[in-house]
Amino acid sequence: MVGCMIQVMSVPAATAKNIVCFTGENSFALCEEQRRWRERFREKYDDHNFLVLEGAELTVRALLDEVGVSPFLAERRLVFIRGIPRFSKEEMETVLAHSHHDVILVFIAGAPDRRLGGVKVLMKLATIRQFPLLRGVKLMEWMRTISADAGLKIEEDALRALVECIGEDQEVLYHELKKLNLFVGTGTISRHHVWTLAVANSDEGMIWHLGELIGGRDPHNALVYIHELLERGEDPFRLWNTLLWMLRSFLQVSMLRAEGICEREIIRHVVLRPQMMQACLTVARSTNILRLREVLRHALDADRNIKTGEYRASETEPGERLALIDQLVLRIAEAAGPSP
Repeated sequence: MVGCMIQVMSVPAATAKNIVCFTGENSFALCEEQRRWRERFREKYDDHNFLVLEGAELTVRALLDEVGVSPFLAERRLVFIRGIPRFSKEEMETVLAHSHHDVILVFIAGAPDRRLGGVKVLMKLATIRQFPLLRGVKLMEWMRTISADAGLKIEEDALRALVECIGEDQEVLYHELKKLNLFVGTGTISRHHVWTLAVANSDEGMIWHLGELIGGRDPHNALVYIHELLERGEDPFRLWNTLLWMLRSFLQVSMLRAEGICEREIIRHVVLRPQMMQACLTVARSTNILRLREVLRHALDADRNIKTGEYRASETEPGERLALIDQLVLRIAEAAGPSP
């Protein structure tokens, strides 16, 4: 156990080589890195000297009891701390100064509060490993490696189709790519394989792509995409409700922007995933709010008529609902464009 009196001291950077901080918005990459570290540690040492602590529950005394002494019957000890404790500058300096040099201390915080004194000290003295969200070319490169590791190639069209279908959530993409690798076995994964096998289980991916098409005033390709989804077995009821939600989000963001609220504030206060927010902002920059309100009123009237049975929209007779979906896509696209 650590003695009762601990001298508070300033920590030179050279003494904190065993202190690491994982940070960034990419929760998938954060989890994968933790898994890799633990597997490598287990291979070289054993789980008896591996520990996970919750940062929110830690005091300086409790933490130093764990990291201030040498590992038990091993060369190293690995300690993960989920979240950075709300330590003062002096408290964090104490922890770093008295952590045993054979203890590897890893703080894990997606978005640390850099205003706190303890966080400032940690960020200055720890080895920082950043895990940003992957977008665009970097995301595509990562997706290729998943198939390459299985000995397969994947076409550019297949990569784009998978993002259109799933969205940019790496964890979901990872599992879909693993499934595609097993399904194809050898050779090359094509767009056809994606549309055949991948499950459009992410409203985010669907809405993001629809939002891009509609915001870019491309109703023709939006309709083509809608019918591709339906041919692949997308539930018309779910698709209709998704379009209603998308329309409400477009209108909400457009109204806030029309009131003079800057986009940065809109992003902070409206709870939407990044891809959907970008689609909404694209629409808001050119939309006619009055027309968008009219479309919402029309859609809500149609939804009420569906529920009261005025439209034949059952699972066995979905024809009228499918026509309403086409009509709604065209109306949103028209309202999302600039005023004539």
